[in-house]
Amino acid sequence: MKNIKAYIYSVCFLIVLCFVGCKKTDFQTPVVYGKRTIFVYMAADNNLSSYAQRDLDKMKTGMAQVDPESQLIVYADIRGRDPQLLQVTGDTIRVVEQYDEENSASVEIFAQKWARVQQLFPSDSYGMVLWSHASGWVPANVLLKSASRGSVGAYGSEIVGEGIWSRDPDALMTKWFGQDGSDFMDISDLAAALPKNQDLEFLIFDACFMSNVETLYELRHATKYVLASASELLAEGIPYNEVLPVLFAETPQLEQFCRLFMNFHEQSNLDYAMISLVQMDQMDALAAAAKAFYATADPAAVDPGRVQYLENMSAHVFFDLEDYYSQMQGDSALLAAFVGQLGRTVRYHDSTPYVYSAYSGSSSHLIKVNTDCGLSTYIPRDAAGLELLQPAYLETSWAKILGISY
Repeated sequence: MKNIKAYIYSVCFLIVLCFVGCKKTDFQTPVVYGKRTIFVYMAADNNLSSYAQRDLDKMKTGMAQVDPESQLIVYADIRGRDPQLLQVTGDTIRVVEQYDEENSASVEIFAQKWARVQQLFPSDSYGMVLWSHASGWVPANVLLKSASRGSVGAYGSEIVGEGIWSRDPDALMTKWFGQDGSDFMDISDLAAALPKNQDLEFLIFDACFMSNVETLYELRHATKYVLASASELLAEGIPYNEVLPVLFAETPQLEQFCRLFMNFHEQSNLDYAMISLVQMDQMDALAAAAKAFYATADPAAVDPGRVQYLENMSAHVFFDLEDYYSQMQGDSALLAAFVGQLGRTVRYHDSTPYVYSAYSGSSSHLIKVNTDCGLSTYIPRDAAGLELLQPAYLETSWAKILGISY
């Protein structure tokens, strides 16, 4: 059966070659049907470019311990270089295709590259890593305008306005998803471009704030599991040299990925990290439990200042989901049902005692983690700096399914 599939893919690939052009191409390796292909989409045409090459080197080290029938394919758009599609093995990093300058924050480019990987490297199963900056569920136009000057500044093309997204220029480098210069990719567009019917074995965000309930509910049809951080992620990110063997195991060892991730950060001089493993076929049940409790609750009774927050913005955007719901006045049985479903949805989570925030809304970059359920959420409210986020939040699928309209 695999030989028949390989033949079909090869024929289709040759047809595609007649219609798809690229700047430079190396087709010395034939199309091979593999055990698992992991696609890393590295949008590094930004101030993370120096970390991109480090991670590619770590990936090469990690692939030396992986079954050669598995494939690690990286689309790398690194500042100062032409974008490339790379095949990473334990021996080399081979250029498969090279492209003219293009916008890696464009969902069209993302969709093209994902389709190309499936054409060139068909597989029994797929995993994906999205590597870049990110801002959780917040739409790109809101992110830009929420920095009150609406500007993209000299600090590595980061947002440096005076609004809630302003960063301390002396802070450590952190990640956030889908930035190419001053262009960003919205989560709704990403969801539309990703596979349906949970075709991905796992989706990993090497980016900030992506373990938020609003984003993951939007992506619930794309993948079986998501691994992500609810807080900011230091630019050192994921130890690919250590985690690739567990991701390429016959059954991906996702809890072990989390342990290796946490050990890497705990043993470093930058002991700030948070990780979650979310089972995506439980997201609809989580939404149902949340909706049932929310209908009985009084969100206005919650003081946001008493809820665990996960960044140091002047007006917080990311709060611990369970802590927020636990402070509402609502039906206790429905709250217990929600908390139980949350435990079935977040299969594993861990955090260091403190997490780090590069945002400059307070005098300290450190945030004490008193409670951590593995998922963050936004608290809808009227507050200075949130004038644009509030209506944007009401347009999220999560807010709509819960019936939030204020």
